[in-house]
Amino acid sequence: MKKTTIIKSFIILIFCCSKIKAQDILIIYDDSPTNINTVSLKNALTTAGFNVILSSVSESNWNNTNPSLNGIETVIHLNGTTYATEMPITGQTALKDFVENNNGLYIGFEWNAYEVDALNKMQNMVDLVLFKRSSSGDDSPRTLVVVPAQSNHPIMAGITTPFNVNGPLEIGGIRNFPSNPSTVIMKHNSYDVVAIRNFGTGHVLGFSLAPNWSINSTSLSNTNIQQIIINFINEYVDSALSIADNSFTQKIEIYPNPSSEYIQISGLSLEENYRIYNILGSKVKNGIIHDNEQIDIRDLNKGIYLLEFDNGSRVKFIKE
Repeated sequence: MKKTTIIKSFIILIFCCSKIKAQDILIIYDDSPTNINTVSLKNALTTAGFNVILSSVSESNWNNTNPSLNGIETVIHLNGTTYATEMPITGQTALKDFVENNNGLYIGFEWNAYEVDALNKMQNMVDLVLFKRSSSGDDSPRTLVVVPAQSNHPIMAGITTPFNVNGPLEIGGIRNFPSNPSTVIMKHNSYDVVAIRNFGTGHVLGFSLAPNWSINSTSLSNTNIQQIIINFINEYVDSALSIADNSFTQKIEIYPNPSSEYIQISGLSLEENYRIYNILGSKVKNGIIHDNEQIDIRDLNKGIYLLEFDNGSRVKFIKE
């Protein structure tokens, strides 16, 4: 076997044994699996290194068999056009159990709150519906700003605010839960727009925006909304995106992580040769670095990478 093949196989093994892999994301679509905004989100997630699949039916027909949640770590539930028909009870209970008992991540959009509050539907998954319904706004442009206390929240990494997004939004504020209240991350004027909640063993990201509701409802194509979703998944997915190897005596740290331009290395005691491998095990960059120096990653594609040093230390980072 050639030396390069051995090295490549070894790096792939490192990724696998360290649980570094593209996360499995299910998008339960509403309007159509070919809707331009839904496809834009899918492509952004794929470019970020995730495995993304679309449901084989719309959300109003999804019942945990088309497909099931087996092997899925994140669900993105769209409901901008199918709110008149309730998701089957089996689908609702599967989503709740997925988050509450199976470390799942759920990302929800409107009109979930409309179904819960105005139509008295989706009652079996109300714990995943972070917003209430009192009225709604049209699909005019919205200016989203971060809540000051949440400006350093991990899901806001790489996001410059304010930013504009098109599409209607649910008006009614955050839903009151008896325990584990939601945290509002972003607002449009006085209206809550982005929130998160810990629920059981999993986590929920909610948007009061209703993508795909009309031709102007383009929030899924908004790069900032896409990045918030990517950040949420990277932050909360079960430790599958981390490399844990306590056999190394040196604690190597990378920051910022994720990053789009440079990563700075700290924790090196000596000058070190480094190599960067992509998730397929191919070496994409190498060089020499000292402690507290930067590595230029602008030429790398978005995704997950493994940085390895001659001293045996390894650490993953994400290019966004």
